[in-house]
Amino acid sequence: MSEVATFVHVRLRQRGGLPELTTVLGRFTPIVQALPPGAAVAQLGGSLRLFAAGPVELAQRIRLQALAWFGLETLLGIGQCWFVAAAPTGP
Repeated sequence: MSEVATFVHVRLRQRGGLPELTTVLGRFTPIVQALPPGAAVAQLGGSLRLFAAGPVELAQRIRLQALAWFGLETLLGIGQCWFVAAAPTGP
């Protein structure tokens, strides 16, 4: 069975905090790219098995850790490729 590549796109709701955000994402995967001024993308395919969690649960953990450790409010998108994860949804 092949592993599905899962990407998460994280946007900050406030200015600043990108280094802290990449620190949080780095705890889940080494494949993190900062997208200045206020976003980052990470590949979580291997993390799904490592943490025995689904994509939504990992996204919840990322949001919780970013808020608890650094006070960062975030918006997350999940997808099979980074541009799907980054696509805006809702109003």
